[in-house]
Amino acid sequence: MSMRVNLLEDYLVDILLDVAAMGVNHIEREGISHSHPARFTLIGTMNPEEGSLRPQLLDRFALSVEVCGERNVSARCEVLQRRLDYERDPQSFCARYREEDEALAGRVRQARSLLPQLRYTEPLLELIARLGIELEVDGHRSDIMLLKAAFGYRSSRRSYGAQCRACLYGGRIGAAPPTETLTILKSVTLQLKIFVSCVSACSKSV
Repeated sequence: MSMRVNLLEDYLVDILLDVAAMGVNHIEREGISHSHPARFTLIGTMNPEEGSLRPQLLDRFALSVEVCGERNVSARCEVLQRRLDYERDPQSFCARYREEDEALAGRVRQARSLLPQLRYTEPLLELIARLGIELEVDGHRSDIMLLKAAFGYRSSRRSYGAQCRACLYGGRIGAAPPTETLTILKSVTLQLKIFVSCVSACSKSV
């Protein structure tokens, strides 16, 4: 995981891209020569106002989430209180939420076990392809990740009636101005809702 991933030095970005593409990490430093297999998932945070990502690196991030500050007074107070509690006694703070964390981990394991039971159909693949074309996404990695993300979402919610608001972003949107990009994204909102419904309809009951 990298904080401010958009501010990484170019040589570090080049190393990440090489290792991600080849699946092997080569170390050459001060008389040391070593290679080992490397499979990893890139996770990073960034402030768009500080600069954008290189297209090659952006292509490696299949999903993105926009994080905003709390605008609710009680919620902001809770954030502040939890931070103070953690600084006062980290061990007690972690113990307070251990049961909740373990329950979440259990749900993740269960969702993974359900993945092999999910199925897709040709209409679902065609919908993913249309979304990629309409968003002018470069490459095809986003299509694969969109399908995998939908399956992950579906396996984590056993009820067909579950509703969601998903932000699925893959690859690099074509070089359209921000206003045009926003218009494109809004134009496929309905298709994204249909997409989630299609996943439920096309997947085997679990």
